[in-house]
Amino acid sequence: MTQYIVVRRDLNLSLGKLISQCVHASSINTSKLEGYYSDKPPRVVTLYVKSEAKMLKIIDECQKQRIPIGAQYDSGINEVDHNTLTVLSIGPTDIDTSKILKRVQAVTGGCDFSFKSANDTINKEVGEIFKRNPAL
Repeated sequence: MTQYIVVRRDLNLSLGKLISQCVHASSINTSKLEGYYSDKPPRVVTLYVKSEAKMLKIIDECQKQRIPIGAQYDSGINEVDHNTLTVLSIGPTDIDTSKILKRVQAVTGGCDFSFKSANDTINKEVGEIFKRNPAL
């Protein structure tokens, strides 16, 4: 099983906010599957989109295909406005993942959908934190 976490790049969320929003989005669907994959957790793939409009297209396409999604809307306490769509979880699902990606690319036009690894962003930001705080 695979779960996709789709993050809006245009919001420029801090690392802590990004992580918490991803956890919230991921738990929306996984909580519905309690015990279903306890022996083998799903693979998680993090993807980015450049705008809310692109994310809404992904949501629409997933709903048409009956793929489970979890849209995370922020409560607006600190970094973004109330009800800002921040992160989307797709799955976990055992549907052929290549088909999901092809559908998503077709819906978003491909060019605004980035498969850049979240690890690249996280490693860079964590490195900056340690540069500013060598005592850590």
